[in-house]
Amino acid sequence: MVELALVCADVGESGNVFGVEIDDALAVWQLKEAIAEKLKYSGRADKVQLFLAKKDGVWLTENEVMTGVSDTSGMTELRVAGAELAFVGLSEEEVQVPVDKREVAAGNGPVHVLVKLPEQVADAASIRPEVPLPRTTALNEPERYAEECISMDDWGVDAVHEIPLIWRFMSSLGGCTNSGEIFWRMEDKQVVSLLVNGWFRESSPNNINVRANKKSILMGSPGIGKSTL
Repeated sequence: MVELALVCADVGESGNVFGVEIDDALAVWQLKEAIAEKLKYSGRADKVQLFLAKKDGVWLTENEVMTGVSDTSGMTELRVAGAELAFVGLSEEEVQVPVDKREVAAGNGPVHVLVKLPEQVADAASIRPEVPLPRTTALNEPERYAEECISMDDWGVDAVHEIPLIWRFMSSLGGCTNSGEIFWRMEDKQVVSLLVNGWFRESSPNNINVRANKKSILMGSPGIGKSTL
């Protein structure tokens, strides 16, 4: 067994060049695991794709991969998990290309393996801050709440109406108005009429409520009372 010092680079990542030490008698799957550990990749190592970093039989140089390599067409992919590295183009003789140390220092040393990590879909919980949801609270006076809600259908438009119970309930959910009052617009009345006469009306044999169990999206300009509705 001969220990190899492989220079690797990420496919599509500019400037990400790193090294891995591994015996040439080990298998491709072990190289994948070593690279995954080096990159702190938390996914499955067997899903990592490896390519010999050769074009037309010549190793790419660090300078060539520093700007990022995205095209791996024509390169040999290391597909066989159990194949020994020495038999898939990573033997000591093939890896140790005679290059002057000054050339290596100038970025002209060989890169041996290109690494392509699987695309990962970010978990929503990891990119969105956790927002505590309010606890469900039973209404102490359901009849009064219902009366206040149903009375909206009879309110006059272009007037200010008091909504003390709704305001108190909505305050625990982020609030709706600042004063416990709402300016009642014609648009508000039309929406509430649809809700009361459509969603909340019980069906009868001669008058089926086709809007029952429907869902809706309420859209409008800021400050018109959407959150209260």
